[in-house]
Amino acid sequence: MAFGKINSSPLFLSLVIALGGIAALTDFRTGKIYNWLTFPFIVGGLLYQTYLSGLTGMTDALAGCLLGLGLGFIPFWMNWLGAGDVKLMMALGSLGGGRFIQEVLILSLFLGSFMGLIQLTWRGKLVGFLKRLQSFLRSRLISGLEPEEIRLDRTTTLPFAIPLGIGAIWTAWSHPVLQGGWLLW
Repeated sequence: MAFGKINSSPLFLSLVIALGGIAALTDFRTGKIYNWLTFPFIVGGLLYQTYLSGLTGMTDALAGCLLGLGLGFIPFWMNWLGAGDVKLMMALGSLGGGRFIQEVLILSLFLGSFMGLIQLTWRGKLVGFLKRLQSFLRSRLISGLEPEEIRLDRTTTLPFAIPLGIGAIWTAWSHPVLQGGWLLW
């Protein structure tokens, strides 16, 4: 398999379903994505890609792993994601490569935003959240105002492994981002 190509084998799809599904389930139930799940997939993804494509596959898996780390670090640092979410992104990147994790993250951001809006609306917290978001943005954009933080509680957060898992499985199955005409690299 060439660098940047997304694997579409049944084994790859099965591995993504297992990783994405278990991570989404544990994050939903416990609020955690465990190291016993992510670390074997990080290492296994590197070995799997190396087996399939040699040095090119290993380079793609390493690029995907580092891309997952790099794109997840700032949201983790800002306290928007947990460390398990970042390790899950690294594992998906290692398993599928750089192009795969890009597609997964784009799709997951859209899915997560949509799911979050539904959750906030369902719980009757959408208006309050939008007011807090407006205050936050105003405090950041207008100089002289005291910076405000968005206060989040468990009822206004969504376990990110759910849209990440759905996005990974959907991407492995049918590549909706590329089919939509988005050229990533």
